[in-house]
Amino acid sequence: MPGMAGPGMSYPPAFGGPGMGGPGMGGYPPGFAGPEMGGPIGGMPGMSGPPGSFPGDADLPIVGPRATFGSETFWFSMDYAAGWIQKPRLSAPLITEGSPADAHPGAIGQPGTVVAFGDSNYKFGTYQGFQAQIGVNLNDQLYLELNTLVFPAQHVAWTTASGLTGSPLVARPVFNTIADREGSYLTSFPGVLAGSSSVEARSELWGIEAVARYKFAITPYLTGDVLLGYRQMELLENLTVSDNLVPLQPSITFLGNQVTPAPGTSLNDYDRFATNNTFNGVDFGGRLRWQSGYDWFAATTYWKEAIGATTQTVNISGATTLTTAGGSVSAPGGILAQQSNGGNFTRTVFGSITEGGVGFIIIPYKYVRLEFGYSATYWNSVVRPGNQVNHAVTPSQVATDITFTGTAPGNQPGFVYRSQGITIQSLNVGLSFYY
Repeated sequence: MPGMAGPGMSYPPAFGGPGMGGPGMGGYPPGFAGPEMGGPIGGMPGMSGPPGSFPGDADLPIVGPRATFGSETFWFSMDYAAGWIQKPRLSAPLITEGSPADAHPGAIGQPGTVVAFGDSNYKFGTYQGFQAQIGVNLNDQLYLELNTLVFPAQHVAWTTASGLTGSPLVARPVFNTIADREGSYLTSFPGVLAGSSSVEARSELWGIEAVARYKFAITPYLTGDVLLGYRQMELLENLTVSDNLVPLQPSITFLGNQVTPAPGTSLNDYDRFATNNTFNGVDFGGRLRWQSGYDWFAATTYWKEAIGATTQTVNISGATTLTTAGGSVSAPGGILAQQSNGGNFTRTVFGSITEGGVGFIIIPYKYVRLEFGYSATYWNSVVRPGNQVNHAVTPSQVATDITFTGTAPGNQPGFVYRSQGITIQSLNVGLSFYY
């Protein structure tokens, strides 16, 4: 997760990963405890300087924070994280605008058809979240850490509507499997039908990591760490398309019956595609940290790999509702979410999360560290809502189609798992407090 370490969560922001070590989390203690902050512990044979210092440090000025290195026992960090998750894909346009003069108004490929909401519109901005870490130093070489990364939900909300007279023409494009050509279902048509179509999308990400870390000295100013632990990450997303239609003349049917225009009469439908990806696995990796001789600045770089399983869940649902003065009646299925592809589908696949990053730390005061970091994470296989959209439709199972007879074996759209790998990048800045 973005703890400077990318959604996978990584090393503490202080050491290369967004405050939690990036989405990978599992960062290193902001305290640079003991040799962590400087290699061999002073006071050992052949070394000069006070405990916690480096060889030859007796000739260097000792700043406030240096006196605490090696004595740090607990630490806590909290970072602001800004993240970017790879843009989702949309397998087909969801909404078009067209010309009444076309042979198939609103259908893809017609001269007057333009895409109103398609793949280029389906994107989320910067995710705003946080990373947190708590840790304990057991013996200046072995550390235990708990990290978390949270990116609260990002939203997409988009609507197009006709005027009261039904202009402009708005449509839901489909591939008509019976006619074997592109077609559409109208949301509005000048003088015939007025209405609106909307798209709403949501995306959120979070992760946790619990690790044990072992530190060793390479040179007086360069240390290394290896870690082993457990990691979990979850990506939840959904995509909903909805329509509201008001007939201006007998222009639509519902379950094979003509809808008579009257005050208060309207027809609503929706298609909803929701996905949930949950990764659980073993986390391992390493880090290098260079510390300046005066202990006020350090830089780190790290790499982590988590191997395990990703549980992928896809839920598809839809409905159409006719509202009149006498009440409301609903039928299963919208336009792209029908009984033929509706339901809850779950499978478990091999999962891996690779994460790397860099971090910088400045120590302005004793017990406080200022952290900055960048991380990049790659998750090998996830399902996302836009990939599950199939715009091939058998008209006879659509509640508003004049040929409606209900669902039957072989009807389209059908359901097929479509997965992809994603990258997650994050920047973090925050504070770490240690004792």
